[in-house]
Amino acid sequence: MKKILKIPILLLITWLIAANFTLKAESKLPTTPMTIEGYVFIRRADGTNITAPAGFGVYAKEGTTVINVEDPQNRWITDASGHYRLGASASQDYVPIDLWVENINVTRIIFHQGDFLTKNLTVLDTTPPTIQIISPPANETLPPNQPAWINATITDDFALDAATILLTLNGTELTSTYNPETGLVYCRTSPLTPGFYYVSLSVKDLAGNPAMEKWSFTVTQRPTVTIISPTKESPVYTQSAKTVQVTYQYTEASPKNATIKIYNSTHTIATATITDLTGGINVQRTDNITIPAGTAEGSYHLNVTIYNIYDLSATATQLGAVKVDNTKPEISSPYQDPPGQVVRPGETVNVEPGYNLTVRVNVTEPNIEKVFLYYNVSATEWMKIQMTPTASGEYKATIPSSSYPPHTTIQYYIEAVDKAGNTAQTPTEGVYFTTYIIPEYQKIILAALLPAIALITALNRKRKRNSS
Repeated sequence: MKKILKIPILLLITWLIAANFTLKAESKLPTTPMTIEGYVFIRRADGTNITAPAGFGVYAKEGTTVINVEDPQNRWITDASGHYRLGASASQDYVPIDLWVENINVTRIIFHQGDFLTKNLTVLDTTPPTIQIISPPANETLPPNQPAWINATITDDFALDAATILLTLNGTELTSTYNPETGLVYCRTSPLTPGFYYVSLSVKDLAGNPAMEKWSFTVTQRPTVTIISPTKESPVYTQSAKTVQVTYQYTEASPKNATIKIYNSTHTIATATITDLTGGINVQRTDNITIPAGTAEGSYHLNVTIYNIYDLSATATQLGAVKVDNTKPEISSPYQDPPGQVVRPGETVNVEPGYNLTVRVNVTEPNIEKVFLYYNVSATEWMKIQMTPTASGEYKATIPSSSYPPHTTIQYYIEAVDKAGNTAQTPTEGVYFTTYIIPEYQKIILAALLPAIALITALNRKRKRNSS
């Protein structure tokens, strides 16, 4: 009985093994392709649908793998009616597959071997195109009377509607060229005259999503400006609360204004804005700027900036061109020859006739401009002599008094002026150095008295010695 049971069991095992091999063999067989066809529609931004134009690819994907069956007639690409037809072969039956139009996932279906499925696909595209400006860059300045290239690229997640591309310059439509392979939109303008230019580029995709970019550029030449004076080599010396004249030259057809600035390494001390500029080439003008009261002594820089109506500018700078000096010169040690002595204000010095008076003074001032001697004869008209510096640092002048007769009174004073206009005078106004030319008889009397004076002096000295 046991032997009889073994035979059916062996037959069953043999059948199961054979069935297993058969199943494995069958599982290795490719699946029968599924055919899918229909029309592709695009949902527009206004809610309506339009038929996709020819040339859009429809893909079946299992996961990320494209499972389109090769079609020599490329029927998976939409025709002029938006129709497509594709075969898809998945790894096995009943797996989910996704249908894509270009790069947009449209819907998911279940794969059925050998099925013929009619499926219209509606693309939902809500992303507007992207516009990237190439040239001219925003706020660029271009030279006048030359053509300009206006370039930009347009990209979209799905597809552009090239018929909607609109490129305008200052509101006027330009004839532009669009390259769908690169997305480049370009146009070469006619020669442009100076002015502001506004560019607008707009486009829609097939779903009606709009995109627009606006930018501007300027056609003009930048101004030029040069400071003529003061300069680093020829600075101006001034005082606080004084006015400085600045001479400059510029070239600009449409000037807006100019700013003059005086500053140092820490702050700006003065600024002036000039608005009445005249356009032209190498226009030269002089304007004033005031140094504020209380400005500290020192060296300051000068800056001139010209702006045109397009807010383009040019700047010129002269370092150390303005010197602020608030300190008066110092005059000391007035010396007169004859009689060869230091003179004092308010005192009268007697001199003999027939001599010119030579006056020397010391002047302390690093920025000295000039030193003058003013003199009058017997309180008549004041006359001026410019004193000259000597090798020893003194200043010297000679009063031509040799021809003046006896009893002549000569008054004089010294004035020193530095480059900033600071003035010092000695003696002070109303008090002068005074010289009197003595008569001849006084000279004779003095000559006669000299021996007596000498004798008296000698006797006094002897008396002092004896008493001691």
